[in-house]
Amino acid sequence: MNARVPADGQPVAQFPIDDIVLGRSFRRELGDLSDLTASIQTLGLLCPIVITSDGVLISGRRRLEAMRQLGHATVPVWIASEVSDKLRTLLAIQDDNLLHKHFTTTEKAALYAEYKTLLAEENARRQAATRFGAAALPGSDDGEADDSDPEEKEVMIVATYQGSDSGRWDSQPPAKRKSRVQAATAVTGRDSSQQLEQVLALERLATNEDEDERVRRAAAEAVVEINGDAKVHGRYHEVIALRGVCWLEKTAVNESATAAVREAADDELRAVRQIDRPVERSRAVAAAIARVRKLALTPTSTAATEEDGESGAEDEGMSADGVRGRYHARRLVDILAKAEGWWEINDATLVGQYATDEQWEAITSHRKQATAFLDTAADARRTTTRTGLVP
Repeated sequence: MNARVPADGQPVAQFPIDDIVLGRSFRRELGDLSDLTASIQTLGLLCPIVITSDGVLISGRRRLEAMRQLGHATVPVWIASEVSDKLRTLLAIQDDNLLHKHFTTTEKAALYAEYKTLLAEENARRQAATRFGAAALPGSDDGEADDSDPEEKEVMIVATYQGSDSGRWDSQPPAKRKSRVQAATAVTGRDSSQQLEQVLALERLATNEDEDERVRRAAAEAVVEINGDAKVHGRYHEVIALRGVCWLEKTAVNESATAAVREAADDELRAVRQIDRPVERSRAVAAAIARVRKLALTPTSTAATEEDGESGAEDEGMSADGVRGRYHARRLVDILAKAEGWWEINDATLVGQYATDEQWEAITSHRKQATAFLDTAADARRTTTRTGLVP
């Protein structure tokens, strides 16, 4: 390499473009560069591209190509400090097949985390350059979202507005989402950011002394197994479901909680233990915990919190039975909401004609039990309404 390498983390006046190494992760369509080249001609390159100390490109592929098209032989760069040898190797790889030979799933997750940090730092520098230099032109490479190709940007925008539950990956803001997509694409050749984030989460759980021993052990075992077969999603949800079950178990015997809360946690435990599929179980556990926590925040009368369960009333708050009743109603509505519209997406005629005897028995049994449940609830509601207990 002919270029002089300055102190780490300092911009270089000029670095030879032909000396910059482009790995496999940067072989993609760059889109229309006309606005970017116009911006550089008018304002100059507001933010240097980022490379390792040995000239491997980290970020700024479009800026690099725009400078090349404008006839520049050199380009301003920023030398990233503290880049691991493994990340240098990853970024310099030219053949996708070599990627799978070099790195395990957990190694890819570690490289993803490192690269994500570098990209976040680069985004911060670019924002600062735009803020203190000049406003980025439309389509320029100096705005937050313009260093990605059009397809990547579209994926980022769509994913950001999808529905999400607690900690869901697609609920991330666009800037953070972009860095994660770019890092994952560089490491694996595709947007595997959710999978890699799950691996990192499992590693954190495995080493967190505040977690239940069962959770730490299950997370550690999952990490080992993932390195063997690269199957992440199901194992992640198994561990997350177990973590939730542990929380419900502790809540069910927590003497500082009210009797209603302990009973609710115990009820939820029995329900979630009947769910076999890991993804469904983890989601059911998350919903169960949310209901129990909401119940714990429900004001109750002094008598309602007593072990004998008497429903003495004060001016404010509900009786123990009232609190439990509201809780059971909330849980039932949550369950029904998940099946909302089933009568519209299933063809009744086809079901009647082609369901097996076992399937038909399950359907009719559900109807009988649901009818009996509703009849009992309706009778109780009529009685309660007459006595004036329903608000």
